Amino acid sequence: DGSDVIDLGAAPKKRIRELAYALSMMEEVLFRSIPETEFVNLAWSSADKERRAPHLLRMIRFSGRVTRGVQFLVLRAAGVRARAKALRKAILLLDALMGVNNFNGAMEVMAALNSAALRSRSLKRAWAKLPSSATSLFDDHAATLSHQGSYKELRSALAAADPPLIPFVGMFLTDLTFIAGSRSPLPPPAAGIDAHVNMAKWYKYAKSIGLITRLQAMGYSSDRNAKLPSE
Repeated sequence: DGSDVIDLGAAPKKRIRELAYALSMMEEVLFRSIPETEFVNLAWSSADKERRAPHLLRMIRFSGRVTRGVQFLVLRAAGVRARAKALRKAILLLDALMGVNNFNGAMEVMAALNSAALRSRSLKRAWAKLPSSATSLFDDHAATLSHQGSYKELRSALAAADPPLIPFVGMFLTDLTFIAGSRSPLPPPAAGIDAHVNMAKWYKYAKSIGLITRLQAMGYSSDRNAKLPSE
């Protein structure tokens, strides 16, 4: 259920910041472990994805555990007041993750907060009890993490962020999926170039994957042999 990843209990703000940093360290190891070949030709969604993209799938599954952990944190709370407190803690975790430029982790928490499980009618009263400071934090980060305009605000935040940082990997997978399905015209034949190779498409692939590779070097630690989080 992800509770082994997210367990805030009666955590104060300091504990929430520590959890945000710990999550970021774990996700950094996962992100750095992904070889560029796993981003090519939709390897992560292919029939043999377990063979072609094991590291990328490990990160995707870890993200799912974090999202479920946040949902569990809120849903296990008994009563409106307790659930409101749990929602506030989740929003503070979201804020802490944004504070350390872990956009991937922030999106995991946002996915939980916007999920059907936490937006059900039974939780409306809990959301209504949130202090205005928590609501404002949530709204600000929701605007930054929005998928609107092809993640326009998130791309701007990523470009402006100083390392260390972890990007939202799902944004790149969306880009690469679009590139793979594009019908961009083939370039004119040139000496030494196969006219049937879509060079424009491969240029876009190279540009996106090159950015991913550069971002993989902007982590929180220098230990590239750190142990991967268990699944």
